[in-house]
Amino acid sequence: MRTTRGLFDNRKDYTMTLREKRHAAALLSLHSATTQRDACLAKLVRYEMKLTELRRQVQRLAKAMATEPTPKPASPAPPPDLAIPTFLQRSKEADAKDAAAAAAIKQQQAERKKLKATIRSEERKAKASGDTKRMPLTGREALQYLRTGSRT
Repeated sequence: MRTTRGLFDNRKDYTMTLREKRHAAALLSLHSATTQRDACLAKLVRYEMKLTELRRQVQRLAKAMATEPTPKPASPAPPPDLAIPTFLQRSKEADAKDAAAAAAIKQQQAERKKLKATIRSEERKAKASGDTKRMPLTGREALQYLRTGSRT
């Protein structure tokens, strides 16, 4: 329940009887309901005016559509050519060059793989025979090893 202080400022609440308090509350509720009704009616009038305006607009547009001639549908455009342009197409010569280059690369990879395998096997043999722990050759022994390829 709302207070009635705004309506009856000159009287204190504790001096009002129960009946006067109820009467004041009823007056306040009546005032509030009347204000809400007036706001709703104003809104209803605005919407009614808007509906009238929109109905007139729809009639005007329908009349304009009825009087203007209907355009003939345009003939569909031919589909674009989706083939690869000739300047972007690869030639047989280019494919052959690419295949040759790929073969050369694979051959180089295979040779490198074989070389790495032989190096690994030589390192393993040298480790097994103890050659990795020997002192390097110097002087005449080094020259003899370079000439003959043997360590003796």
